[in-house]
Amino acid sequence: MSPSGAAHPFLRVVFDTRVYNDGSGRVDVAVENVLDLTGATTVVYDVAIAVNNQTVFTKSSVQHYYLTRWRKTFTFGSAAMASVTPDMSPFYASNALPPYLSLIADLVSSPTGANFDILQAGALDANMPDHGGRQELAPYPDWTARYLVYRNPTQKAFVLAHGDLSGSWPVHVREAENSATSGVGPERIVSLDQRPTLWYDSRAKNDGLDFVHGSPMPIIEYTTTTPGPGQSPLIPDNAHQPSIAYVPYLLTGDRYYAEEMAFWANYGMIRTYPADGVRSSQGILAYNEPRGYAWPLRNMVDAAAFYPGAAVRSYLTQKVTANLTWLDNFANAQSPTANPFRILWIGKRPDGNQYIALWEQNYLAYAIDRAFKQGFPGGLAHRDAIARFQLRLFSSDPAYPRAQAAPYIIGVGVPPAGTVRYTDYNTFNFYKTIDQIWAATQGNERPFAGFYGPEARLNLMIGVENGWSGAQAAYDYLFPFIGTANTFCPDFGPDKPDLACRAGWAIGLAPAPPPPPPPPPPAPTVTSFSASPASITQGQSSTLSWAASNATSVTIDQGIGSVSASGTRAVAPATTTTYTLTATNSAGTATATTTVAVSSAAGQPTVTSFGASPASITSGQSSTLSWAVSNATSVTIDQGIGNVAASGSLAVSPAATTTYTLTAANGAGSTTAQTTVTVGAAPPPGTGVPAIDVVVAADRGSASSRVTTAAFSTHAANELLLAFVSADYLTGSNTTVQSISGGGLTWTRAIRSNAQLGTSEIWRAFAAAPLTNVTVSARLSQSVASSMTVVSFSNVDTTGTNGSGAIGAVARSSSAAGAPSATLVTTRANSWVFGVGNDFDNAIPRTLDAGQTMVHQDLAPVNDTYWVQRTTTTVAAAGTSVRINDTAPTSDRYNLAICEVRGPQ
Repeated sequence: MSPSGAAHPFLRVVFDTRVYNDGSGRVDVAVENVLDLTGATTVVYDVAIAVNNQTVFTKSSVQHYYLTRWRKTFTFGSAAMASVTPDMSPFYASNALPPYLSLIADLVSSPTGANFDILQAGALDANMPDHGGRQELAPYPDWTARYLVYRNPTQKAFVLAHGDLSGSWPVHVREAENSATSGVGPERIVSLDQRPTLWYDSRAKNDGLDFVHGSPMPIIEYTTTTPGPGQSPLIPDNAHQPSIAYVPYLLTGDRYYAEEMAFWANYGMIRTYPADGVRSSQGILAYNEPRGYAWPLRNMVDAAAFYPGAAVRSYLTQKVTANLTWLDNFANAQSPTANPFRILWIGKRPDGNQYIALWEQNYLAYAIDRAFKQGFPGGLAHRDAIARFQLRLFSSDPAYPRAQAAPYIIGVGVPPAGTVRYTDYNTFNFYKTIDQIWAATQGNERPFAGFYGPEARLNLMIGVENGWSGAQAAYDYLFPFIGTANTFCPDFGPDKPDLACRAGWAIGLAPAPPPPPPPPPPAPTVTSFSASPASITQGQSSTLSWAASNATSVTIDQGIGSVSASGTRAVAPATTTTYTLTATNSAGTATATTTVAVSSAAGQPTVTSFGASPASITSGQSSTLSWAVSNATSVTIDQGIGNVAASGSLAVSPAATTTYTLTAANGAGSTTAQTTVTVGAAPPPGTGVPAIDVVVAADRGSASSRVTTAAFSTHAANELLLAFVSADYLTGSNTTVQSISGGGLTWTRAIRSNAQLGTSEIWRAFAAAPLTNVTVSARLSQSVASSMTVVSFSNVDTTGTNGSGAIGAVARSSSAAGAPSATLVTTRANSWVFGVGNDFDNAIPRTLDAGQTMVHQDLAPVNDTYWVQRTTTTVAAAGTSVRINDTAPTSDRYNLAICEVRGPQ
């Protein structure tokens, strides 16, 4: 706000707030002076930040330089914020980060002192273009590498502090809210697509180029280190640009760090001079030194790979791809005859146009390799040209002594007269032999340790990882000089191996890709399955013969069970029988059938089938006898039934377990068959124990707004029907069951649980008379996968309406994680307790707690679990606390609804 209370014309404050269930939380405050706006400039102000009416930060006379940001974070509440030590293995396996060698010295730095105040540089050199050899000048800074290996909390604070101070550097620019150009995404980062001639330089306007409209712009590299009025003393630079926000973003996911990645990535492009016609709207970085191409490209790659916002990520991805394509085209333009070593980037060295500095080209090869490992196509021709030339220096001894394979500069040919540009390769007289290169390089040798051995190692690692001939031998030769032998460590004594000291260079070889999974086995086949003879008379036998291949198990039904892959088995069925052979392996299943036809001896009748369904009932319920007979003149069934037709069915309601005998007769004799109906005792009068009659389930694995059961029938009057429905969620408001219909009944919701995604609901209805061949259908609020289990109960409380008297206590629970659990207190003796749940996160079988039984479970193809469970027995006493719960899984979101089913009073 301005002193008058109006919005400030160009300062902006961004709040990121998170509050947890217990009231604890965190507030991140970022203050920006980054708008591309005429009149925007450095501002001096006092700061006071209060959280929950408590002052948490004050600072007077803050000189907030143009194009910079600063950030502070504050926690509140009684609970301490958790501290997590990350497992870095997934970061390495995914190539989000390179692995680091364990030889790195475990040295801890603390972010203390005035240099870590807002808008300061931390441990970075304020003059970024200054000499090399600094801790931040590596693929990732030394302090970051030490944290990734040892994960010390203080070292992490040091890494994150530099992520915060990334905003101190004047590299940030957004489009103003009322600008004619909108920038990229809601972040409004300036876009080269919209402003292709923009140059981030104080000279841009005078050169007739698009420019940033506020002031002052940053100090120009290599001119002065003394800032002008209102000018930041921090001097950014492409050729020495560090990576200080990427790893903090991976560790925290904080938006501030993500935006810092994007600002630095964009800075690399808009800082590149555009008037040579190469940079263009595509952001080609070629005007810079090779290292000024390398380090910005690395930051562009990392931001494009992981930036959370789609618009910025797409913008940066397109620029990365354009640069990689340009680099390939440049490398492929080299003539193998005129330039047999594929030397690149001539005309870039102040030491003379006859030289290149391979160490800074190594940075570019590394940046391209990072792009490849982050999944971006292109650039490999350029990477390989640089890395293969390094390998050639290590592999040409004695013509080129390998002990000098990482010099300061390398003589590569005779340049044409006058100014030489990197594009003048067609007029440059490149050396054709390695002897010539050694002769022109002598005098510029450097020892590996303390100089360019770590950089050369990066090139050799590319060769090793790609299986180049001689690369492993060259790597093994170089490594002891920088990885084993002690040498002077300028920043942290005592002496130690160069890679232990210069931790940011101690990158490990990428893990070998996992071997491809073995191909799936061929599907099993049943070569043959037959019965000989195929027809027998009762009392005779037939021989089953079979052969199967590619099977891990082979079974035959009709009580035979597991068998070998090929073989024979004698069988003597009493009636015509079909045998099914099943061959199985991990690729699938194959089946085959064969039938043994059985006729009665000497023309006697044949009983083809005789059975009861259901085979077990409760006293008062019924079962259906079904039979089929041939070649009979009379068919009778005992137990008072008498004569029946040759085929048919008949409902029976025995009071006790009963065996029925069917007798088929003709002039040649008779044939008999038996079936038994098992009768369980009905609850004695007055006990009030409800009985489970029918259970029918329907699973809908694909998206639909309806789920419907198969047809079913009930067996008693005055039954309670419960529909247990669980469903997925896709979009909009959470899923609910809109209605249930079926059986001509009125359905009413008993309870719903859907605080987490998806829903679990119990609906009730009451059937005064037995139902015959009915279906039940649930209508959902959106088309999703679902499951419904319908259970009917006899001997229930018939009071109330639509089964309300049969429903006692109900309860629900939902949680973002934990083992599913809900508890109720029974209101009547001898009640059942049932529950229905959904797991939105995974299709994982439930592990039930003791005393509970799974009624139905659906591991849905959408990676959800829908299930119904109950108490194994009725609960004896009223007033009992009953918990319906699972002991696993424990990490998924769930909804769970439970209810009590009551018998008569």
